Amino acid sequence: MVERKSVLLATLDSSLRYSRQMLLESRGFAVSTSERTTGILDRLGSDRIDLLLLDHTIPWSDRATILEEAFRRQVPVLSVQPNISTIGETERLHSVILQSGNPVELMYAVEIVINKPRATTAQAPTNGAMYALRKEKIDGAPRA
Repeated sequence: MVERKSVLLATLDSSLRYSRQMLLESRGFAVSTSERTTGILDRLGSDRIDLLLLDHTIPWSDRATILEEAFRRQVPVLSVQPNISTIGETERLHSVILQSGNPVELMYAVEIVINKPRATTAQAPTNGAMYALRKEKIDGAPRA
């Protein structure tokens, strides 16, 4: 039996949480959710997480802590952030950023990030960026 990839969905918006959870589960992912920083950090520390899907609704004050913990545990992060000009340095270094909430583009990005081989600590680039997703790949995603 093939083990399903697990996604930790972090968002404060209940309608986004529901729709994204249904979308991810329909694609075969095991999804856990959390809307509080402590819950996100607990799950990163105790669960086997293949991807952290970090939504723009998580407060800026909590994002750096969450991103640093995900990086420390070598969990890839896909950050959905419509306003790319407000992204902090920690987020820029420790996550792949998707500006669109379009479900087709979101799933395209999830598939790319979750299936990318993880870097070992020795292989991690010095700037802290574990994963890089070229903008053209997302721009080339099928449109809904």
